[in-house]
Amino acid sequence: MTISITALTAKGARANNQDALLLGNHVITAGEHPFLMTGCIVQSDPRISVFAVADGAGGNEAGEVASEAALRLLAAESFADINDFREKVDECFERMQTAVEEALGSRWGGSTISVLAMGEGQYVCANLGDSPVYKANSGRLNLISEIHTEAEEKLMAGVRKKDITEQERHSLTRCLGSAGYDIPSFSSGVFAQGDVFVLCSDGFAERFPKNRLLRELHRPSPKLFSPNTYAATDDNCSAIIIFTGKA
Repeated sequence: MTISITALTAKGARANNQDALLLGNHVITAGEHPFLMTGCIVQSDPRISVFAVADGAGGNEAGEVASEAALRLLAAESFADINDFREKVDECFERMQTAVEEALGSRWGGSTISVLAMGEGQYVCANLGDSPVYKANSGRLNLISEIHTEAEEKLMAGVRKKDITEQERHSLTRCLGSAGYDIPSFSSGVFAQGDVFVLCSDGFAERFPKNRLLRELHRPSPKLFSPNTYAATDDNCSAIIIFTGKA
């Protein structure tokens, strides 16, 4: 089974880009660059491949410092296979928290973190914050991460969507950073040929809601790979898109 990966990140209308991406042990940061995109193809389903999206939060450079620190730590970790990742991921999140705290120093900031490990037909997803991870198959796009915001907590408690404020939609209840260690959410399952995974920032998710994203994934020339799509967005937009196919 081949695994084809495309990663993109755009700063939109913001002055800088506080997102960071991880492909295996390669960390991608964009800073002031308006748009970056890269990709690769893995010729067979490996024992372990790790991908991550981190969306920094904080004033000035604090957000991008936090997101990059988290992924630099993750990139240096070693996992023998998917089961080894499953056993070590808790401790890895604790070390990422420490790395972010040390990088921030006296500055206040933090970062979401969504990690997807794939190998031997299995996946494990772990996350803090509101950077969603989706799995697409059989014409459906399913959220496999949890959204850690005040809005999501209220929705789960039965509050109507129309009664949720904009501030609550963007107020994180869990993340890496100055507020201390939070317990990540986990999910796991299997994948097969034809499945697609998408890890993204909340800015990308707002630009491409689920139904639109599902349509774009099946277009021959999807708009989500065009720099013009993100030029005027009011948030950074980043995503890793993983297609599985025949060997």
